[in-house]
Amino acid sequence: SISITSTVKNQGVGLMSASYTGLYLSTDAVITTSDTRISTVSITSLARGTSSTITTNAAIPSGLSARTYYIGAIADYNNANKETIETNNTLTGNMINVTRP
Repeated sequence: SISITSTVKNQGVGLMSASYTGLYLSTDAVITTSDTRISTVSITSLARGTSSTITTNAAIPSGLSARTYYIGAIADYNNANKETIETNNTLTGNMINVTRP
């Protein structure tokens, strides 16, 4: 498993209700919900301009091919919150090498 730290910030003008952030492994730098989701973290409601940072351990799926993957996050991945701007919810982070015996 790997430890992932993610931060979600409410950049809107109102209260953000509780939501979920999906953590993914991707073969390219573009993180989408089609990539391999390895964890989901719950974010409590956030007032305007505030953020929440969470560290979680995520398991690497046993059937994942050995190669280099990008780690990424999608805030509100299931679109539970109506937002003025939906295009700022994704971030690509570090890369990891998955090896198999």
